[in-house]
Amino acid sequence: MKVVMLGTGYVGLVTGTCFADSGNDVTCVDINQAKVDKLNAGQIPIYEPGLEEMVRRNVDAKRLHFTTDPATCVPDADCVFIAVGTPQSDDGAADLTYVFSAARGVAPLLREDAIVVTKSTVPVGTNRRVFEILKEETGRDVHVASNPEFLKEGCAIDDFVKPDRVVVGVMTPEISKRLHELYRPFLRTEHPFLVMGLESAEMTKYVANCMLATKISFINEMANLCERVGADINEVRKGIGHDQRIGFSFLFPGVGYGGSCFPKDIRAMIAVGAQRGFHTQILQSVDDVNVRQKEVLFS
Repeated sequence: MKVVMLGTGYVGLVTGTCFADSGNDVTCVDINQAKVDKLNAGQIPIYEPGLEEMVRRNVDAKRLHFTTDPATCVPDADCVFIAVGTPQSDDGAADLTYVFSAARGVAPLLREDAIVVTKSTVPVGTNRRVFEILKEETGRDVHVASNPEFLKEGCAIDDFVKPDRVVVGVMTPEISKRLHELYRPFLRTEHPFLVMGLESAEMTKYVANCMLATKISFINEMANLCERVGADINEVRKGIGHDQRIGFSFLFPGVGYGGSCFPKDIRAMIAVGAQRGFHTQILQSVDDVNVRQKEVLFS
């Protein structure tokens, strides 16, 4: 397939490179000419084990290209992925400016059967709005899909080529079949290709990150309580982790969660609830515990 990736950040670069490595013709678009020049020379702006070598190999094989001009690649594309940033707004909600701008920018260039796939982490309703924008710009219904990423820094390539699951949100079954074909090389491990509605796919990404953040805040809360009652949280962690219903993942007490995803996604979900008159009590507590944990350790 011919694939276009709008955005060469962490998600866009890993996704585009892995698609190219499986035999697709991939072009990644970025507005920064200096960055594009370096990428075309096989130099990447991030560190991810194995990624630079994979970029160079696919650039040399002419399966992976980088450009600042979407007009050179979008008209021929089967799939156009939006993988741009969704920074946190002042009220905690996700800022979707770049997502909507990307949709408007490519709309006039799309061929009739192209699929516009949102890879960026976006709140519920975003893909419906992308659909509306594309219709406003083209005068026709454009195929859209949601395809959230589940990559972990440090093992992103393995996560992509051997996924726990692939989630796609679609409006019609035909689109899921075409995306299944694109992902076919990565589904040999019998892990599921999950097809659902747009809203369910959008929620899946956020709910997954919120669940992991909840486990981190929970174990930190229990660690603080253990300290007050004379228990050893590491012994307690072993005692509960061997319960298969609980497990050990993310049950490590410490400074709390950080990085570019968990804090932003927790607050985005809190904002989604607030916008609909729903108080997300657990998520607010998860965020509060995480903020307090830094005060506990460093005060």
